[in-house]
Amino acid sequence: RSENEEKHRKIMETLDKTKDELNVLKGKAGECSSEGRMCADVIENSQLLTSKLEALEGVNKRYESALLDIQQCHVNLDKSLAEKESMKMSIQEMEKEMFLLEELKEDSEQLQKCQYELDSLEVASLYADEHLAEVLQQKRQLETDKENEIALCKKKQQGWEKRVDYMEEYVAKLSRRAVIERYGEGPHHVILDIRYQVDPQTKTGPRSSQIIIELAPLDLMPHAVHSFLDMVSRGLYNGCLFAFGSRFLVAIAPETRDANRQRELFVPFEEQGFNPPLAYQEYNPDYPHEIYSVSFSGGTSISGPAFFIALTDEISELHLKSGKALDDHGLPLRREPCFGKVVIGHEDLEFLQNIERDPPSGLGWIFPEVIVEKATIQRK
Repeated sequence: RSENEEKHRKIMETLDKTKDELNVLKGKAGECSSEGRMCADVIENSQLLTSKLEALEGVNKRYESALLDIQQCHVNLDKSLAEKESMKMSIQEMEKEMFLLEELKEDSEQLQKCQYELDSLEVASLYADEHLAEVLQQKRQLETDKENEIALCKKKQQGWEKRVDYMEEYVAKLSRRAVIERYGEGPHHVILDIRYQVDPQTKTGPRSSQIIIELAPLDLMPHAVHSFLDMVSRGLYNGCLFAFGSRFLVAIAPETRDANRQRELFVPFEEQGFNPPLAYQEYNPDYPHEIYSVSFSGGTSISGPAFFIALTDEISELHLKSGKALDDHGLPLRREPCFGKVVIGHEDLEFLQNIERDPPSGLGWIFPEVIVEKATIQRK
């Protein structure tokens, strides 16, 4: 645009210069005419300048027309450039929209994939719900069957417990009747004639003594009393040894370090059916363990034939704890049967606590120098 304007300026300058020259020639032509003289060269130059001026004016008009066209072109060009910028911005916006559309397309594909997975999960959930319903139904059925089985087992257990209770009551009645028939109604006493190989006081020569046990009333411990009286009457405790198991008790048992002697003491109990001597673990809380009480010993379901004498009241606490233990069948272990009390011989028991003892063997601390020479039933 600046180049065209420069050309137009030069044309205008040439046109103005030509006009000035023409005016000068016209002035000279006027002078010649007034003087009555004609200058041929002036006229010729004037004509040439006039032609040139006309040509320049024509050129100027055409150039001005061209300039107008050029200006219009520039206007159109500016408009086109503006439209181009607008289109460029529109294209950029369209590119952004295309990018967003691509993202939306990807999101749509991802959404379709998620929807497919969701549909699959819903189908799987339906199958799972059906399977869960079946499992729950089976579980409820199993629980019902288990409850019925437990109820049946409890019913059977109650039935067996009733039978056991009945049998224990029946055995107790038979035992009470047998004691009365064989040994009288009581009270019953058993005498233990014991022999010290060495006198615990003088430390010289053997010495004999007696321990007398008063047995429990038949109404409280009939079965244990019956078994103990039968074993005493058969002489099974004759020759048994005293053993000090702990500071709480002293035991009388068919046990010794001499294997042959132990067989001689123990076999008769087995041969005559007294190992164990009880049909059931009889215990009565109205006849508890206390100092000088006599009980069958044993840590299994059935005690005996060895028995022990309590040397302290603490034995009651020990057997209170043992009553909470379980037997070999997982049932509560009954306390060891307490069936008598030492009424004579407390001094001998104190001697036994302080006597010098041999090394332990089996049941506890064995006293080979203290034996039960003879056990007898005291008759009225």
